[in-house]
Formats: sequence, C-alpha cells, structure tokens
Amino acid sequence: MKLKNKTMNGAQPLVSIITACFNARPTIGQAIDSVRSQTYQNIEYIIIDGGSSDGTVEIIKGNANAVSFFISEPDNGIADAWNKGLARAKGSIVGLLNADDALDPRAVETIVAGIGTDERVVTYGITKMFEHAMTDVVFEMKPQYNKERLEYGFGFMHTSCFTTRIVYDIVGGFDTRYRIAIDTDFLLRCIRAGIPFKPLCNVVYMRSGGLSDHRVIAARIEYYGQLLRYGYPPLRIGIAAVRFAYFELRRRVVRFLKHAIGKA
Repeated sequence: MKLKNKTMNGAQPLVSIITACFNARPTIGQAIDSVRSQTYQNIEYIIIDGGSSDGTVEIIKGNANAVSFFISEPDNGIADAWNKGLARAKGSIVGLLNADDALDPRAVETIVAGIGTDERVVTYGITKMFEHAMTDVVFEMKPQYNKERLEYGFGFMHTSCFTTRIVYDIVGGFDTRYRIAIDTDFLLRCIRAGIPFKPLCNVVYMRSGGLSDHRVIAARIEYYGQLLRYGYPPLRIGIAAVRFAYFELRRRVVRFLKHAIGKA
C-alpha cells in the first residue's frame, strides 16, 4: 500500500497505540500480538495497567519486545489511564486499543495511508465482533456516521478510531468524570471544535458481550446526558430513548423465553 505520510526527513510517521487494562490476563496477549503483527512498523505501543493482580503484568513483561512503555499503578479509571498514555505518546497519529480487542494486521498501514499527520481529523473504521477466536466473527459493524442523528449513536465503534495528535492538542484528553461512555464526551468535543470525521477501511476485532445489562442501560443514560449537555434537542433524545427502551425490553423478553423453553 502506498503511504500518504512521510516526515520531513523522509521517515514514516510514528503511530502511538495506547492500551489501558486492568486484570486482563485472558485477552491482553492477543491485543499485544495484534500490534506486533502490524504490517506498518513505526509504532510506539504504550500499555497503562491499573495495578492488575491476575497475571496481566507478567504477560506484558513477557512481551517486552513489543511494548515501548509500560506502567502498572492504581488509576482513576479508563479515562485517567488513557490520559496517562497520551502524556507519554510521541506519535503524530494516536489510536486506542482495548485490552480485549485486536487490530487487523493492516489496520495501522491503512490509517497512515489515509490521513496526513498535519490533518485535524478523527478517523473511524470497520469493527468485527467476535466471540472466542478472531475468525469467529458474529457481526460486522460497517460505519454509518451521521452527525444529524447522533441520538441513535455515532454509527461506529470508538475502538476503530485513530486521531492525529493535533486533535488532542485542540480539544484535550478524556474527562475522568465519566465511567462508561468516556469516548462520547471526547467525540462531541471534536464535533463542537469542527474536527472532521473521516471513514477509512481499517479493521478492528472487538470481543462481544462486554457490558452487562445494567451497564448497557447506564451507558445509554450517560450517553443521552452528554448529548443534552452539548445542546442536542431534548425531544429527539427522548424519542430515541423510548425506542431504545422498547428494543432493549424486547431483547430481554426474547432471551428470557429462550431460556425458559430450554429448561422446559
């Protein structure tokens, strides 16, 4: 793939990838392997661990050749950990990789080919949901971003996003007041600042079944609250909330019936 980016001395730009983790022993190795397997080589990989005690730290240390910086200490949640990573990052392009997700081998190459390091831009790509192995894809989320219909979501997963460092310099890092929909506040600030959103074909694999039922509802409430905070019309948000409640209730009823029939 022909790269769009070159630095002033002809070198390829540095891309920083940040992973925040806590007690992620079952999955952190796969995340690290996906960074190690990138076809694009000029990558700085930063892992911020929240003080894991389940063997996560030992796995990270065992993959030291793939990790540029690593620290394990208590933090104030994912937003705090991401901000720590941003403070360490030296790349002109930055991506955030969850500890239970994985990058397609050509993901970073696709990003570098698609944007310039001096662009004010947030990119988003394709997310493939999997259960156990990355070949076990159960759903593919192709991006459908529509700024005029944000009450129904952004239409892409934040884990597929990469952002130029310039954007963080303009809008700042992540708000530690939020616990679930942390990315929403950042993306809404990008919209307010006039940062363009650009679709690319980079692929990220995301493990399905991340949030419990309770946290799904809590995340949606937090999301609607952020939209209201940034001035989105309450009526449109209310209609979207009713629609969400209907489909969430239907999903739970169907699951209950399947469980009940299975026991009969």
